[in-house]
Amino acid sequence: MQKLKKFLERNKIIGIDTMIFVYLFEDNRKYANLSEFIFERIEKGFNTGVVSNLSLFEILAGVYKSSLKKTSRDYIRFFLETPNLKIIPPNIAILDIAAQMRAEYNTKSIDTICYITSVIYGANAFITNDIDLLKIKKPPINILYFNDFLKI
Repeated sequence: MQKLKKFLERNKIIGIDTMIFVYLFEDNRKYANLSEFIFERIEKGFNTGVVSNLSLFEILAGVYKSSLKKTSRDYIRFFLETPNLKIIPPNIAILDIAAQMRAEYNTKSIDTICYITSVIYGANAFITNDIDLLKIKKPPINILYFNDFLKI
């Protein structure tokens, strides 16, 4: 956890992929502690989180499929009420750059939009557990593969 803390101290604005939220919400045995640590830092103002509102879309789809534990209102409230969490809707610039990245790196659409949203809104790093996003080489921000923190 100490290396994660140091990383977050160096990267004040962090983009957050959907799965990091899901790990927290589902209390995932493998990842929940890391996710909780990240969100505690965001809530306390040590870091700013940047997230596409498409992440909420993906989470709500899981709720309506009944795979998540709480109601849609609980998740919406978390997104809206978490201090220092910036929820950004896609705009034309985001979609254009994301389409270029998706074409170049063959990544999934929503994941690429989430990543580019973070880049455009000033994130120093993007935290994901999607190994496909590690292929992206530009724009150059730190892409952190969440599984790597389990080895720390």
